[in-house]
Amino acid sequence: MKKLSLLIFVAFFCFLSYSQKNAQKKPKEHFEHMAKHLTKELNLTGKQSKELHALLKKSFDEADLVRSNPTIPKEEKKQKLTDIYSQREKNIKSILNDAQKVKFVQIKEEKKKAHNSK
Repeated sequence: MKKLSLLIFVAFFCFLSYSQKNAQKKPKEHFEHMAKHLTKELNLTGKQSKELHALLKKSFDEADLVRSNPTIPKEEKKQKLTDIYSQREKNIKSILNDAQKVKFVQIKEEKKKAHNSK
């Protein structure tokens, strides 16, 4: 009976860990979610939304290429990804008006706080 209980517990634990891995968003889903979220929160126009979508797609594709390249050393990958994210932020700000830029910075700060509190 103890062995059966242990086996059930281990199987359940494995199932939970597998479910958590699969719950993470794929890059395409993540960038789509980010585009929708920012479009709504920043009250973007149709033109701004299309430009944002293109910017996000480009940066996510670039980041995916860096992440999936096994020949790039870890530290170089980290720097390249930081550069991609920095450029993405500059590009996003370039399509926003002043009020939207303020809101964008607030959203980033809130996300950073939430991430740091985990």
